Amino acid sequence: MTTITIAAGGKTGAYRGEEGVYAATLVEHKMVGPFKAKDPKPNEPLEYMLHEWGFALDGEDPEECMVWITSGESTGPKSKTFGILTALLNGRAIPVGTTLDIETHLVGRMALVDVRNNDRGYLDCVAVTPLPKAMQKAGSKAAAPAVAEADPGSLPF
Repeated sequence: MTTITIAAGGKTGAYRGEEGVYAATLVEHKMVGPFKAKDPKPNEPLEYMLHEWGFALDGEDPEECMVWITSGESTGPKSKTFGILTALLNGRAIPVGTTLDIETHLVGRMALVDVRNNDRGYLDCVAVTPLPKAMQKAGSKAAAPAVAEADPGSLPF
């Protein structure tokens, strides 16, 4: 007999709970792509890459706690990537010219993530904002080891 099992779909480890705003820890980052530009303007590349930021929701089942958000390669002050970086650095201004090592300076840091259903019915992270000051001081029991690894004193600015 040949069988087939229906899966829930989505990525392995993906959060399957409710929409909302959650405290989360950045646990992974990778560059994904290349993607073909749909309508490239003159002097723009025909392909591009995206940052994929993976956050573990604080206090959720470790087997189903992940949400992801993507952002472009641009790092200027109006970019989505700059907003994510600023959130992970607790709202701290990032000087122009600063180089951050993602694994050393960012993985293990916490932020608030806004989780919403996408048009296919899966939950996505749609925004990342700094933790409120009270939550920054309190930290998170579940994420304490990871937060300790992201030493604020190690930042290059």
